Amino acid sequence: GGFLTKLVFQQEDGTKLEGIPDGSVDLVVSLFGVFLIPDQEATLKAIQRVLNKKNKNSAFANGSWRFGISEDLVRRGFGVSLQDAFELPNKVIHPNNHDDDTMSIKKWASPEGIRALLSGHTGSSSCSIEFYPSMHTTVWEFENLWNMLQSNPMSAVQGASEADAARARQELGKFLVTSKDHGTSSLNKPLMLSTASILCVVKGFAAAE
Repeated sequence: GGFLTKLVFQQEDGTKLEGIPDGSVDLVVSLFGVFLIPDQEATLKAIQRVLNKKNKNSAFANGSWRFGISEDLVRRGFGVSLQDAFELPNKVIHPNNHDDDTMSIKKWASPEGIRALLSGHTGSSSCSIEFYPSMHTTVWEFENLWNMLQSNPMSAVQGASEADAARARQELGKFLVTSKDHGTSSLNKPLMLSTASILCVVKGFAAAE
């Protein structure tokens, strides 16, 4: 009832947020979204513009995936990273178009990368950044995982040649079955995959010059 009347749903260009007035928002939250926008600089400037400069607790909170941590997860008794499994077919299909150092999705995957991205936007002494790692585990059937990759626009499997897709599927199967101490001896069994993410909360972001 009353709560729903305060909600407004609108579609915006993330690099402009033209429908949102300057300084009208106390909290901007992005869950696995900002790193997909090509123009990172314009996006961060738009977020700063709409945040309330008069509220010292106004903040930008962003959730991003973490990559390359499957061995550590398995060592701790969890399943391999879903993000690593998702990324593997892309590397197999497009090995020369996978520059980890320049991909926005990778820059948001660690505290160091996030600080570097925000360095030009957090000049104010009142600005602070806090990081909160998190993880959850999901259970997949291999065919369901493969079907997800085939239908996901972020996956190179979609639109790949039959031969490339077959090669990617084979390598993915090897990764899931032979990962050290993973405990999954067959793709016919349920697969335990972990999703690791990092949440950063930037307070005082609106006040940055």
